[in-house]
Amino acid sequence: MTDPQRPVVHYTPPSGWLNDPNGLVYHDGEYHMFYQHHPHSVQFGPMHWGHAVSTDLVCWTDLPIALHPDEHGTIYSGSTVVDRDDTAGFGGDALVAVYTQFTPSTQSQSVAWSTDRGRSWRIHDGNPVLQQPAGVPDFRDPKVFWHGGSKDGHWVMVLAAGPHIRLYTSHDLLTWAPAGVFVPRRADRGLWETPDLFCLPVADTSDQRWVLTAGAASGGPAGGSATRYWVGDFDGETFTADPAIPARWVDHGADFYAAQTWSAVSDGRRMWIAWMSNWDYADRVPAVGWRGQMTLPRELGLEDDDGGCVLAQRPAAELSAHLAPAVEPTSQPMALHTGAAWIRVGAATGDVAVVLRAGRACVRVDYDADVGAVTLDRTGAAAASIGGAFAAAHHAAVAPRGGRVDIDVLVDRASVEVFAQDGRVCLTDLVVGFDGEHTVSVAAEGHAIDRFAVREFDVDRAG
Repeated sequence: MTDPQRPVVHYTPPSGWLNDPNGLVYHDGEYHMFYQHHPHSVQFGPMHWGHAVSTDLVCWTDLPIALHPDEHGTIYSGSTVVDRDDTAGFGGDALVAVYTQFTPSTQSQSVAWSTDRGRSWRIHDGNPVLQQPAGVPDFRDPKVFWHGGSKDGHWVMVLAAGPHIRLYTSHDLLTWAPAGVFVPRRADRGLWETPDLFCLPVADTSDQRWVLTAGAASGGPAGGSATRYWVGDFDGETFTADPAIPARWVDHGADFYAAQTWSAVSDGRRMWIAWMSNWDYADRVPAVGWRGQMTLPRELGLEDDDGGCVLAQRPAAELSAHLAPAVEPTSQPMALHTGAAWIRVGAATGDVAVVLRAGRACVRVDYDADVGAVTLDRTGAAAASIGGAFAAAHHAAVAPRGGRVDIDVLVDRASVEVFAQDGRVCLTDLVVGFDGEHTVSVAAEGHAIDRFAVREFDVDRAG
């Protein structure tokens, strides 16, 4: 790895600008990840779909740009499905992308398809397949999935429409009929983006619930953009939020946005990935020929929470193949030679802290037992050029489980991801000054710590 600014295991574009993940699909042994991409600048500009594939969610191979702007507009966010039964007429097992095309006056939905494992794409002659309704100022980011059996099912499209989420149905991916509308409670209304809708089993029960997620352009728990979720039921046309379960934030850090799940994953896991940045300062994050990175891929589950349900997120199992054996430091601080590691710390009672240093930069992850909260503090690793919104500490309530607290911290040069209590609470932040030009060190603090282990990422295998 020759670029010291690039993370070891987080995806970054080969050059240019990156934001939202798009079109996530598993097909023929490969995880496909498309993304919002401006190949000609490190600033947001005319959007394309960048494209990369992986067999293990860690090592990615960059492919040529999949979708380019055309006469219908630039290429905004969307999704990709495997059309196994050839409902659209493009061929059995064709990959079909459904995406928003943006012009200053319109936002419409278009279709493209591939029959060569996503290596080349053909644009549907009948684009756009869904026009923007009159009086709807924003109409974008379609998430498409199949609902029901192969004989009696249909396609569902979930769209962000200003303060609402609109749903449509289709039998061929080309002709769409209006279905339900989800109207968030007044306190949750705003400009929504990049919705997703999926079903998850509730751990240790026989129940299943539906989860609707959406990106909030502003008003996140750490300021700026963030991702929200609701738990409820879906009948094939309408999502209904459970009134007993409040809307919650997916992540309490500043840099987890536009999360999308992979479709058609063969082992049934529900996994997603997000853009690791924030619209409040994304265009000011340091750049060296490229700007923007994804989070680590996460596995999702639902867990009972005092009669409700809470979304749990855990780093994808595939990451373990790229980790060195665990080390229990006998002296502190411990140097992380690759700048990337998975750190596990816990205590039965009392406070816990993980301290990361690189040169003059410092990041702290603290658990305060008296307050019952975890804090990710990056004020000691902030560049003045990014602005005041970046230099901040972010907090989330964390309740002990079984009388103890356990925290996983994944550091990778320019980022820190925190998973508390086995992923029931997460905080994700970019950091500055933790690049390959500095040796990162880690130390643990707290008199009650009974668990402290460090596993470095293997840069040669993961890079």
